[in-house]
Amino acid sequence: PAGDVGKTLEESAAECTNAVILTEGRTYEYRRTKKGKVLSHSYANDKKSVPEKNDRTVAGALDPHDPLYAALGLTTADGKVKADKSDKFRQIGRFAETVGDLVKGETCLRIVDYGCGKSYLDFVLEAYLQSRGIEADITGLDIKKDVIAGCEALRQRLGKDNMRFVCADAAAYNLSCADLVVTLHACDTATDLVLLNAQRWNARVILSTPCCHHELLGKIDCEPLSFLTAYPLLKN
Repeated sequence: PAGDVGKTLEESAAECTNAVILTEGRTYEYRRTKKGKVLSHSYANDKKSVPEKNDRTVAGALDPHDPLYAALGLTTADGKVKADKSDKFRQIGRFAETVGDLVKGETCLRIVDYGCGKSYLDFVLEAYLQSRGIEADITGLDIKKDVIAGCEALRQRLGKDNMRFVCADAAAYNLSCADLVVTLHACDTATDLVLLNAQRWNARVILSTPCCHHELLGKIDCEPLSFLTAYPLLKN
């Protein structure tokens, strides 16, 4: 009988906080509240679809079959996004869309990326903007010589004459102007220096994600402000 089946299943889920049990005809769900009370309900499987897998294919801004992404190490040669790069691929695609929305209607842009790292973002952004009729002149900056050497080698291999990568500190590198300034996770006071330069260049768009602030932390991690660092969000 249905009641006996439900009782047996409830006993099976007794040690669980949350449980979903699938049978041929019905699905049983159980949830234990903080007070220990068990809440349950069931439904016929044909009335509520059960997804075969959690990951659903969602159309993104980037075509993984573009050879560029294989060259960047984001996809395989046959256009499949690598498992360990899926988050980065999705994040870069979303960032490119954001930039595209902000510069809609432009025909050419001068872009500076402080702390470019391995420059995935710069190459993807250049290709994305070009596909929308926007010529992008991109300068990537980083203080690590080996990283910049790798970026420059890739630039030459891809034949991107409108891109350059320079080993330079944010405080020492100067330009006369820039349309878009990007700084993602520039450490400590580098973010502040980038924002200052972007203002001096009258940059029309600034996209900045701050990182750690060790210099500031050293000044507030003492009396009478030490209470602020009791919170991990502020301390980190």
